[in-house]
Amino acid sequence: MRLNLFSKVDDFEPKSPLQLLLRAPLRYPLRLLWRISTLLRSSPAPKTPPIRVVCLSDTHTNTYNDIPSGDILIHAGDLTNTGNINELQSQINWLASLPHKHKIVIAGNHDTWLDPRSRVTLPEADRDGSLD
Repeated sequence: MRLNLFSKVDDFEPKSPLQLLLRAPLRYPLRLLWRISTLLRSSPAPKTPPIRVVCLSDTHTNTYNDIPSGDILIHAGDLTNTGNINELQSQINWLASLPHKHKIVIAGNHDTWLDPRSRVTLPEADRDGSLD
């Protein structure tokens, strides 16, 4: 069986560069130049700086001085050990002292006082009060 340059062996086989050039003498080189130019050019610079998000969790009344800087701070639960209001206020004061512009706090299973249904499990003296 003799194959010429334009015959297909299989419909699903890719064509050779020579076949593509001979079938589309103008389109093939232009498409090749376009692909090369898109590979060589860099991504455009962002119009706004990226947002830096810092996420913490399970601090359990500990405070840290080496928290990375960022735009948003997320504390994803367990600020306290026992969940009482004094521990919570201490952690809130610490979070407020951090330089992040926006802060998001998610209560964890140890942060009992924040959930009115769970607050009843605290000792009577720890159930009342308010946070600053």
